[in-house]
Amino acid sequence: MATVNAVVYEQFKRADGTFNVQIKVFHQKVRRFIETNHYVSLKQLNKKLHLTDKHIIKTLQFTLDDYRKSIGDLGAKLDFMTCDELREYLINKDEEVDFIKFCNIHTESLKKAKRLGTAKNHTAVKNSLTDYFKRDTIAVIEITRKCYMLMKNG
Repeated sequence: MATVNAVVYEQFKRADGTFNVQIKVFHQKVRRFIETNHYVSLKQLNKKLHLTDKHIIKTLQFTLDDYRKSIGDLGAKLDFMTCDELREYLINKDEEVDFIKFCNIHTESLKKAKRLGTAKNHTAVKNSLTDYFKRDTIAVIEITRKCYMLMKNG
């Protein structure tokens, strides 16, 4: 069973005397850490370096609850994951897929496989999307039938 907890350790101390609060992921007798954007001073910790700041504890509780739900949703798949894989899963689970980045990787693999015609077609689609959206990063969920119809008619 995997666990997650907010922790502060002496090794997380910075030169300015503050500590980075991290999420400890413990799975299959291995522990890994996920950095947070929270820093605390000694005044916000007890002698055992446990958090005492109620605001930070409450803020981190949302993240911990989300991670715990995600771990529970994995079900039996969790048994086949290493601690490192679980850590990466928790970090990236809400990340949107950048369609343009995906296209670039895919067209490069097509070129290496000497499938130049298909690579050229995929590049044309990618270029049409970047022209339409006027940017170089596009989340997959932004590409809809409505978007297609507007591009086709515009």
